[in-house]
Amino acid sequence: MGEEKQKLLTRERKQQILTKMMKKAVAEARVELEAKAEAKRQYLADKVPPVSTSGLGHDELEELCRRLHAQITKAEEEKYDVEQKVEINDKELADLTQRMYSLTGKFKKPQLKRVRLSADKMLKALLGSKHKCSMDFRGNLKAVKKEPKPIAKAEDWRENIEKAGDSRKSKFEGEGEPAAE
Repeated sequence: MGEEKQKLLTRERKQQILTKMMKKAVAEARVELEAKAEAKRQYLADKVPPVSTSGLGHDELEELCRRLHAQITKAEEEKYDVEQKVEINDKELADLTQRMYSLTGKFKKPQLKRVRLSADKMLKALLGSKHKCSMDFRGNLKAVKKEPKPIAKAEDWRENIEKAGDSRKSKFEGEGEPAAE
């Protein structure tokens, strides 16, 4: 129990494993790129056969040009269709992403300001403009009579200071000695 746990991998071993993993990833990426290049070459070989113009007459060259032009037009149409599909998918993806964020609440919610509304405005906001009703909430309140509070007679503040001051003066002044001014 008191023994320290030993590290399973030393620093050098971790570094060695990491370099091997990186080398393997680079090799796999290189193989993948070569496979893509080979697939591209194969596709082009199927779609565009090699053209030999040797020994062809003027009419045959014109016919070859027409066929190649038709192939180019067809390829451009396919390219345009694929681009449109990709664009539609991108828009759908952006829309779904926005919906997802709105559902999870990732957007920063703005602080709402407090607004004072009268009763009529509140009803209009809640019920809409369909209902034309007015409620006087203050009219339904119970009337309360306010009794005036008795005002205490205010004493002169100077007298209070003089009374308090006389008691303090006597402490500092000697008994019966007038204060030196």
